[in-house]
Amino acid sequence: MNRMVAGIAIGLAVSGSALAADLPVKAPVQPQVAAGPAVWVGLEALYMTQSTNRFEFARHSGTDQRFFADQDRDWKPGARFTVGVAIDPLSSIEMSGFFLTGTGSSASARSPTDSLDARFLGTAVGYPGVNIAPTIGGTAIDIFSGSRRIDVNLNSEIWGAEGNYRRRVALGGPNARVDVLAGFRYVHLGSTMNVFSDDDGIGTRWLGYLNVNARNDLYGAQLGFDARYDFSPAFSLGLVAKGGIFANNISRNRVMNTVDGAGVFANVYNDTVSTTNFAGLIEVSPTLIYKIGARAEVFAGYQALWLTGVSQAQQYYLNAGLIADSSVPTSSVLFHGARAGLKVGF
Repeated sequence: MNRMVAGIAIGLAVSGSALAADLPVKAPVQPQVAAGPAVWVGLEALYMTQSTNRFEFARHSGTDQRFFADQDRDWKPGARFTVGVAIDPLSSIEMSGFFLTGTGSSASARSPTDSLDARFLGTAVGYPGVNIAPTIGGTAIDIFSGSRRIDVNLNSEIWGAEGNYRRRVALGGPNARVDVLAGFRYVHLGSTMNVFSDDDGIGTRWLGYLNVNARNDLYGAQLGFDARYDFSPAFSLGLVAKGGIFANNISRNRVMNTVDGAGVFANVYNDTVSTTNFAGLIEVSPTLIYKIGARAEVFAGYQALWLTGVSQAQQYYLNAGLIADSSVPTSSVLFHGARAGLKVGF
């Protein structure tokens, strides 16, 4: 009897081990990996504008009519170039560069009979408390005094480059995937303001000229993600978001020329101020993607690029008459608009 019980027990143990060996082992969830190209290139067209920065530049003291200028609201065409190289099925290195063409905007104040007050050099009637009279050799110079016309021209430019390491992370679904991004980025933002004045409104007697150039060079590390959802075999929705806190090297140059009381040309000042501060950058790009075969796709969408802690030329207009002024004002600017392009793998 004992021998029978022992035999049954041994049999059950052996059969249990065999059954356990036959059971499948549950594997951990892995990122969705598709056979992708080892190298890819992208080219896209940009068509963007920037947020307005309206400021008052002149006033007619007799009628209290005010004149305003806006910082370069025109739409700017541009382009972005991208090159990527796969390290393994989950990782890659991607580099890109972009630019928007520099365009300008202008505004003009004219008074055929009475004088205008420039915003930085007003009269007690036009701009109380803003009377500024720079001096040359101890003699006061009335910059733009007696102007019948004041013209303001504004221009801006932006371009940059970046390099990112991409790593795919698991989402648990076959149609959705996310790449996390970490890299280095550089952005250049420049702006120029030119102000011209004459005393009769038709340019026969030149009174003064003001030029301000502001340059921002942002650089630093950024983080972000590139998410994508395939809602059909051909169409996908994508969202890219990137951002960081950057160092910003700011340089501002001012030049003012005028005519003194005897009608003699005089250079009031020509100075440069440089400083470094912190700036922020956030970029968001929602996109609709259409796949063309296994290795090519076209896409179209929207892009917004927000910069904060940057200096723009028109911010120096108010203090243009302060020769000793060395302040570096900063603000925010938003570039946004449409993007469309092609990506091809090899």
